[in-house]
Amino acid sequence: MGFSPHKKIQYFVWDATHGSVRAVSPEAMPDNIPLISPDARGYLSQGPDRLWYVHPLQGGDPVRVPGLSEHDIPINWRSDGQALYVVTHMDENKKLQVALLNIKTGQRSSWKEIRPMMSVDSVYNLRITPDGRSYAYNYSHSSSDLFLVNGLK
Repeated sequence: MGFSPHKKIQYFVWDATHGSVRAVSPEAMPDNIPLISPDARGYLSQGPDRLWYVHPLQGGDPVRVPGLSEHDIPINWRSDGQALYVVTHMDENKKLQVALLNIKTGQRSSWKEIRPMMSVDSVYNLRITPDGRSYAYNYSHSSSDLFLVNGLK
């Protein structure tokens, strides 16, 4: 990620063998880290229009991913490269509903509900391995003590 000649965010690929850099996205991309596909031939990112696309790294037009909305948070690719692990943002973040989304059809299927074993304030920063066998997340938890004093003078 860097800045285009017009001072807008753009994604680039560096060829270490040849010492060259080339743009692999249009200008005015969002300031986020794209998800590289398992075969390393493309990446998932929102475009300048805030819709989701798979952008090919070897050139060509990006392909719109159906079924992803602005409220979705793609977490990772599934190892076959045909689906994404996706969380839909909710106003209450005490659990995470994770779905698998087919990148060609937009079909969504429930994968797992992630909920800590204790009461928490929020759950965030979910990461899932491509094979789906492991995942990790952060959570915040607050606790306090209330003392009641009677007869204090």
